[in-house]
Amino acid sequence: MSSSPTFAIVGDFGSGGVDCDGNTDTVSATAALGVAQAVTSAMPAADGGFIISLGDQVYQPWVHGDENEPATPTEYEAAIGATYGAYIDYTNVPSAYIGSNTGKTMQLFPVIGDHDWWKQQQRGGLINTVTDSTGIIYEMSAPAPSGEPTDNYQSYFAGLGLPVGAPGDDSNGESACIRYYDRVLANGQIHLFVLSNDPNEVALGTLSMTALEFCAPEPNLSSPQITWFKSALSNSTATWKIVAMHQPPYTTSDPSAGGHYPTRYFQLVDLVANSVGKTVDLVLAGHVHSYERLQGVDTSGGLTTYIVNGAGGSPESFAKFLSQTNPDMQPPAVSPVQVFGYYGYQLATATSSTLSLQFYGSPDPANSQKTDPAPPWSLFDSVMIVKPGTTLDVSDIATAQSIGLVVQGATTLQTGGATSTLSLSLFGPGDITVTGGGTLSFENPVSSPMSLTGPHASYNAMPSLYTGTITADSGTTINFYGETIPASS
Repeated sequence: MSSSPTFAIVGDFGSGGVDCDGNTDTVSATAALGVAQAVTSAMPAADGGFIISLGDQVYQPWVHGDENEPATPTEYEAAIGATYGAYIDYTNVPSAYIGSNTGKTMQLFPVIGDHDWWKQQQRGGLINTVTDSTGIIYEMSAPAPSGEPTDNYQSYFAGLGLPVGAPGDDSNGESACIRYYDRVLANGQIHLFVLSNDPNEVALGTLSMTALEFCAPEPNLSSPQITWFKSALSNSTATWKIVAMHQPPYTTSDPSAGGHYPTRYFQLVDLVANSVGKTVDLVLAGHVHSYERLQGVDTSGGLTTYIVNGAGGSPESFAKFLSQTNPDMQPPAVSPVQVFGYYGYQLATATSSTLSLQFYGSPDPANSQKTDPAPPWSLFDSVMIVKPGTTLDVSDIATAQSIGLVVQGATTLQTGGATSTLSLSLFGPGDITVTGGGTLSFENPVSSPMSLTGPHASYNAMPSLYTGTITADSGTTINFYGETIPASS
């Protein structure tokens, strides 16, 4: 199996090298640069991989008591260009935004986050007819004819080649735009769908006010943005279908300790997929400044994996987690992996039959504390998603250091006659046949106790979420989490 990363995932990294107190030499000020150095070293832009950026690409200027100050082109360059500029097409970007770290092809695909909205130069008034109050609309406009920027997000990501708004925004437009769009990548293997679930979309007419008021996904299913998504997903022929957004529809993070409530009005990916007979394999979100993987949270029957990764270098504090089951989720979410207190990123490798993702974390990515040796990068989570009809050698899974295996359909594991152990949590509805002789043991991954006072990672092994059947062929024995399954006759 290939070990070269196909893409990387980062979220909430836009500190611009400044922490919330204006310092430039602290861990939180330098973390984004350290994460970027690790990403670009593991997957250089010249190798052709791409980055999915999960929003909040820029936090500056940081003004205490008011985060709504618009950013300058210089602040955009410090937050994004200095870290990931080599992955961005600057051909049509106004010169005010361009620094020394520049690319010529679009290899970074951004999600618009709440901070990205707040840093817009354009803003107007909104009258909320439900509450009879006045709020702010964050707006976008194209660069002026002179080339001077009149808008941050649209100007900086001009390499996407997308319009500011879908035709009919504020009415019934159903076309892609700079805020929600799709791309077919990796030689057609991956179809990426980027969505915008910020409440500002209501003011722009692409999402439903009713959905936001009642935290219900159903009204949004007929909204312009989701009608566009439904059509794009329906037409997709890619092996892997990945959806990215900023606010997580599911999370067990603690709102009283830096986390956020689940964005329930956007718990709709599975509903859209079911309506067009497709499978969305992976849903990515940021916003929560920690890392979490969730399984079995929607009506996909365990086919869809949800990952929250907002650990890319935010100047804000980390998010802690509630217990494994969060009653605000319907159905209750299971989070087999929660990582708090570490900045980090993911690397992903796609083949025609497997999608493997690893999350790496460090408490001080740029070693701002000047320790010797520097704090190491640790692998905290690795998950492999397997397509139906796949045959894998047990060594393929062990090599991938998988502590999570998501089996979407009938899968064959070949032992090669050896005695082997897989330490992992098993998920999905797919049936597994173990062949080749010998003995294969499934064991829970090693757990580390959760500490609420310092950096921690917890692994909540949940093999009960596996709903398929597992059988052994003649001459093969399985030890399945303590239960011996002899060979079938």
